[in-house]
Amino acid sequence: MNLFVSPVKDNLIAKKSRVFISVLLDYALVFVATLFLFYLTLLGSSHLPISNETVEKYNQTVVKAQKYINTTHLMHYDTTTNKTKDVEEDAKEYVISLLKTSAYVFDMPYPIDKEDSTFDKTHKVTVEETFIHEHDQYALDNISYFYFKFSSENSDLDVYKYKDIDYKDDKVTYVYLKAMGYDTKEGFVDNFVNESAEEYAPYKDIMPRYSILNKTNTEGLINKLVLEDNSNNSINDLYTNLKICYKNGIQHGINMVEQHSSVYKSYVSEFNKSYNVLALIAFFSYLIAYAVAYIGLIFLGRGMNGKFDTVVQRSMSLSFCRADEMTPVAKNIIIYHAINFFIYLSSMALAFLFTGYMGILNLTIVGPINLFVVELALLILGVSSLIIVGVSKKNQSLALLASGMTIKDTRTFESSVVSDDKLLTQNLENGNESSQKN
Repeated sequence: MNLFVSPVKDNLIAKKSRVFISVLLDYALVFVATLFLFYLTLLGSSHLPISNETVEKYNQTVVKAQKYINTTHLMHYDTTTNKTKDVEEDAKEYVISLLKTSAYVFDMPYPIDKEDSTFDKTHKVTVEETFIHEHDQYALDNISYFYFKFSSENSDLDVYKYKDIDYKDDKVTYVYLKAMGYDTKEGFVDNFVNESAEEYAPYKDIMPRYSILNKTNTEGLINKLVLEDNSNNSINDLYTNLKICYKNGIQHGINMVEQHSSVYKSYVSEFNKSYNVLALIAFFSYLIAYAVAYIGLIFLGRGMNGKFDTVVQRSMSLSFCRADEMTPVAKNIIIYHAINFFIYLSSMALAFLFTGYMGILNLTIVGPINLFVVELALLILGVSSLIIVGVSKKNQSLALLASGMTIKDTRTFESSVVSDDKLLTQNLENGNESSQKN
């Protein structure tokens, strides 16, 4: 009697749940090891001459760009704190300057605060607090400074087109009605001083009427912003809309700079070149860390049991075997790890997230394909592999299926071998007894 116990009997193949868990744990182990090594490789690469030179050039470009942005008055970058001033704060300051300008024009009293005891028409706004400042007309008016001064002095930005209509001969309409959006709100222009108002006549030639509120709104905003009276809903809405329009004008100006300023474009080009070099260094640092982690864990698993099972498989009493019930050969192992190498590479997004390098995903690989597209493709590949585990008859992942292997449960296999050995011994003993009787 010849008995043969297959090392890959169907009842010895590991359950789907155990294969699924082992795949996820393998993925997690590779990720943790890669993350640790990635920190080390980043530390090492930061001392390379090319890294130091690129970082210096990168920082210089950032400083030059920040100084240029400050000259536009569209944004204010504080070099001491390395922070850009919140546009909401700029908007509030603009509205307050607009209010003070209006109060000055109408010669209205302006309280210092809600507790001001001099509100009996003794405190007035000074000209230095208004848009009419004689020495620096645009000191408090970022909108007018950019559109009427900075843009006019920079040929690249001397463009006043809105929806293909040229407003170069009517910049006031372009700035306030189009860029800031005053004409998008019905009746909004009526909130400002009338062209024929007697109080506006002395300033008609030096500033547009949109720099002065009408008298009613001036009184209302003084009550709201200074005396903190928020009971007038129409004034509340006016305050909100003025801030929104200011932000519209600033954003429109930023768009102009980005699209037309040759100076700004040159800084962006320099910035991108330096950034791409740093991104490539970080990316290759990750690839080195990942390759070392992945290959290192393969040989660590081999050192544990003399086979090419993974560390997780060894700890879970699982082992590779061929689907045709034969022992895996080098070809099977190589194909399996070659495919899994790319599937587990999808963990790079998590590594970049933990280390603050998510911007690397924008790195261009070839043509329109960037690293984000590659990451997405690898994630789809990984999810597909898990789905295959659930639908395959022998509980195989994509890598197992392609390599012609499956995973057996060594605990079940060992108990099966013991029972079959007993059966073989018993059969031999029975055979001997029968021959003796004959």
